[in-house]
Amino acid sequence: MAHSGFPINKLINDARQLFEEVDEEDYLKLPSNQRVGITHQPTSKIDIIAASPLHAYLCVFRWFMLLIYHLDAGHKVWAPSNSKVNSSMKRVRAILQERCNFSVDIPSSQGGTSTTGNIAQDCFLNKRDFLTWATSSINPSDKISLEKIQTNLSVLLRLLNSGDMINCDKMQELCKETYEFILIEYPWASITPSLHKLLAHSFQLIGAYNNDKGLQNLSEECLESCNKFVRRYRENLARKTSFTDNVRDILVRLLCCSDPILVQNRLMHAKKKRDVANSLQEILYNSILSDDL
Repeated sequence: MAHSGFPINKLINDARQLFEEVDEEDYLKLPSNQRVGITHQPTSKIDIIAASPLHAYLCVFRWFMLLIYHLDAGHKVWAPSNSKVNSSMKRVRAILQERCNFSVDIPSSQGGTSTTGNIAQDCFLNKRDFLTWATSSINPSDKISLEKIQTNLSVLLRLLNSGDMINCDKMQELCKETYEFILIEYPWASITPSLHKLLAHSFQLIGAYNNDKGLQNLSEECLESCNKFVRRYRENLARKTSFTDNVRDILVRLLCCSDPILVQNRLMHAKKKRDVANSLQEILYNSILSDDL
């Protein structure tokens, strides 16, 4: 099935045609003014291509950790809420906290979990011997399989987040090889939408929509870095009279912070401070030398 029945040969451009082919001929299509839902307007006829290079790290790493938890528990049925899987998750998290000094999948008070993009990147690069400690209770054959999956996913994620020219044919081969390997080795594991998008469509996004270049220019990393500023502005530097006033004040402050003239002045001011600090350090160094002499 994995070898002969899973051709990755459909482009995103063919998606609309595929949906039309499976559409029932006798299906009653209501006019737009009778539709019930969020909007009465017709749905858009433009294909919206979503690319999330940064969140691909987080979502794929979450799937990889769930696979480790299931193998550690010996529970080969995809059930993240299973009691054995939960026990293994707590044990693996404690080992990683003690040996690697970082927290994984721990709920955060600010929403989400303690798993950050930097942690996901470090784990896929196997820094601090992450895989050795995370799979310490797993049998050797599964360790070898997990090491191959980790290596291939790391390569694909780095290609997706790069800004270099990419050989999409070679990337497609690696995607297909990784996908087939997961299906053969762990047929019980659920393939999440994020993992499927990486393995089945990442090379299409790069080749067809970004001129064979990695999606670094489409990364949401800059937007994510503004979250802490938005939270601070919303709490302390924006009106609370209404939601509209609150959002307007946040946007005005963000526009001021990104103004080219203000950014240039800020960089020049920082350079002056560095120059003063270097001069002071040189004076202190010379004075120490003179005292020693």
